[in-house]
Amino acid sequence: MQFCTKHKISYDWLLCGDLKGLSRMEQRRKDAEAAASHPGGAQGYFLKIFCSLDERHQEMAIKVVRSLATEQREGGS
Repeated sequence: MQFCTKHKISYDWLLCGDLKGLSRMEQRRKDAEAAASHPGGAQGYFLKIFCSLDERHQEMAIKVVRSLATEQREGGS
């Protein structure tokens, strides 16, 4: 599990051969590359994606980001 986490490899693809896991892994890599090459960096890329969402999905994204921020604060990071 540490190997998969360290190298950002999908567990289900590596352990079970699930091609959906491979597809998700590849999409994450492409998203990370796009964020890194975006003129505003990762923040600009996030904002671009966020603004393309409809209102309902924006609300969901805000909840997820708030939850992650809370977890990070509580984890001491």
